Amino acid sequence: MGIFLIPTILISQTVSISGKITRHNGDPVPDIEVNCDGTISTDMDGNFEFTDVEVNKVCDVFISGNYDEFEEVTVLDAILIHEYLIDGNSSINGYQFFALDVNNSQSLSSLDIVKVIELALRMDVTMQDTWLGLDEDYVIGVPITSPPTSINVIATDTITDVDFIAIKRGDPAISSDYMPAPPTAPSPIFTISNETFQVGDDVQFEVTVENFSNILFQQTFKWDPSILEFQSVDGISEFNIDVNDAEIAQGLLPTLSLLNNPQIQDGDVIRTLNFKALANIPSLTEVLFFSDEITARQVVWEDPSNNELFIVEGEYMNGEGTTGIVNAPAGLESFQIFPNPVEDDILVKALLQNAEDYEISIVNVLGQQVFAEKINQEELHMSIDLRAFPAGTYFLSLKTADGIQTESFVKK
Repeated sequence: MGIFLIPTILISQTVSISGKITRHNGDPVPDIEVNCDGTISTDMDGNFEFTDVEVNKVCDVFISGNYDEFEEVTVLDAILIHEYLIDGNSSINGYQFFALDVNNSQSLSSLDIVKVIELALRMDVTMQDTWLGLDEDYVIGVPITSPPTSINVIATDTITDVDFIAIKRGDPAISSDYMPAPPTAPSPIFTISNETFQVGDDVQFEVTVENFSNILFQQTFKWDPSILEFQSVDGISEFNIDVNDAEIAQGLLPTLSLLNNPQIQDGDVIRTLNFKALANIPSLTEVLFFSDEITARQVVWEDPSNNELFIVEGEYMNGEGTTGIVNAPAGLESFQIFPNPVEDDILVKALLQNAEDYEISIVNVLGQQVFAEKINQEELHMSIDLRAFPAGTYFLSLKTADGIQTESFVKK
């Protein structure tokens, strides 16, 4: 008899491994690398899925990535660790503990305060992975010990619940959890003084405040380094002032202040910025601004009745395009220039009560006149070609027989 052999057909079976990554308040975390059967990233809802995983595949699923170390780290985070360690009037949960343990020492100390402040000021901080992932089912005990940062899976079948709580180093306070503020919260107003000066002058710009009660904040100052040379920054004695001076050569100064119960009245000076003048500014023209280029502005109010923290709106005056006016022409009803900053052509619009002779002129930061034109008409719509102008700050003036008004602009 013949022997017939039936061939064996091996069928490769695959399954999938999926899960979700969220913050400790439930917010999804997109674009975070997840490792197991290769590396993938979470979608906008924090979901991830490894497809076509071989049956019985064994791997440790974990999240990783040293990126965006500064994102979302603000004065709010610095307040949280400062009040927890120094003032003793706040509490934190286990997830926030791990977020504040920037140097991964399984303890919190003054060194972590320094590192969180440096992160908030966008200063270089050496750290391991910026994100720490904990199994969503992991229970943080007391005392807190080093947690497992991966989930071991054996893919005997499709797995759909490999979920993590993602912890961002230096970012324990998720901003949305501290909004909205109650109606009783103040809305502080920050104002930079206008100054006139000549080459070689020591120039002081004062920052005054209104509606300033139990306020903590961070902000960046900006100026043209060809006009002003930074010397120092001072504050009232009750403030801690931390600055990132690495950007000073570029005309940027990120700052952060933690409030130590000062009694601040409307109009009080909370900060003085000291410069040496490198150019003549004969009129009250804005040359120092509030900026978002390094650190985003954030204002935090601490409710004195229970020490709760809330993010509130702040108002920033003199530096948002407003220009001081010295001896403005009496017959000038309106005067505008735009866009600002400008690349090609700037539009000048003006309205005077009567037709009279006046001059439109542009001066650079060295005080040199680079454009001038005589005009006699009540309503002005004028386009000036700036394409040949070097990049920098300029001052455009409308001058009549009885006064002058000046606006500054930036040529990109």
